[in-house]
Amino acid sequence: MTVSRYCIKCGAPLLDGMRFCPKCGAPVAAAPVQGTGAPQQTVTTQIPQMSYPQQPVNQTGSYTAQHTTAGIVPGFPYDGYVEEDYRRPSRWPYVVLVLAIIAGILAGLYYFKPAVLNSGIDKINEIAHTEFKHIGEKEPEPSPSSSPSTVIAVTPTPEPTAAPTPTPTPAPTPTPTPTPAPTATPTPVPTDPTYFNEITGIFADFYQSYLDVYNTGRLSELKNISSDVYSFMDQRLAKNNKGYTFRNRTVSILGSSYKTKENSDGSITADFQAHFENDCWRTSDNKYYDNQPDMKVTMTYNPSDKTWQIDKLSMVIDAKYDKNDLIIVKTQ
Repeated sequence: MTVSRYCIKCGAPLLDGMRFCPKCGAPVAAAPVQGTGAPQQTVTTQIPQMSYPQQPVNQTGSYTAQHTTAGIVPGFPYDGYVEEDYRRPSRWPYVVLVLAIIAGILAGLYYFKPAVLNSGIDKINEIAHTEFKHIGEKEPEPSPSSSPSTVIAVTPTPEPTAAPTPTPTPAPTPTPTPTPAPTATPTPVPTDPTYFNEITGIFADFYQSYLDVYNTGRLSELKNISSDVYSFMDQRLAKNNKGYTFRNRTVSILGSSYKTKENSDGSITADFQAHFENDCWRTSDNKYYDNQPDMKVTMTYNPSDKTWQIDKLSMVIDAKYDKNDLIIVKTQ
């Protein structure tokens, strides 16, 4: 075998066909292809002869090798090296080194961590150890035979309290007696011999008949009226009260308006103002109205035979008066 080149890393001689340096394991570059150029210089190195144990010789005169190893170059000292072991450098030393560094860092953090971190971690471990180990367990019931723990109550020393200042009792305030609201006193009925009760009572009855005419439309059925009253009612029926239904609630006489005079035939003529409170409905849609008209009345009354006649009627628009002056003579 001839030494054709040397390892570029360690300088060890390389034999023909070697792919890795037998000394440092570095890969060997491929040999240059011989061309037509200048002849390559061949260096011959004398390899020292090694003594090997004598191999037993068979009957044919040839010897049989007791130990052969693939990849061993004849004539080169064998020290257990196999060429294929140098195909790729081992990475385990680097892995072990990285793991050792990581372990060192963790050990340093554990042994040299700050006191606050140690206290916090220890507290968490204590809580976890105390609380989590009892999950799912029932609360132990107290034993009836065990005596309760004695609790010594510490009574604080009370501070001296100032004597309370007596509060004077206020004198009771007399409760005022409620004064009743004044009751309206109706105007007394005139006491002169003018027959107030008889005349106003007759007119109150007449007024209900007066409303019935507007309800039925039969004006001819109404009696004891003059021609002027007939014309008045006919006009009201045609223009104002037609299509309405009335019902009387109250007839009142304005006391200060009541005036009378005696006639030559013994009859009495009375003039007064009357106030009415009526219920009213419009027949087309049954709409309700609170009807409260006022009317001036002239009436003749003969006390001897109780005959009477309504001489004149007229509506009072926007009548104004004191309600205490109203004398109720009839309520339906």
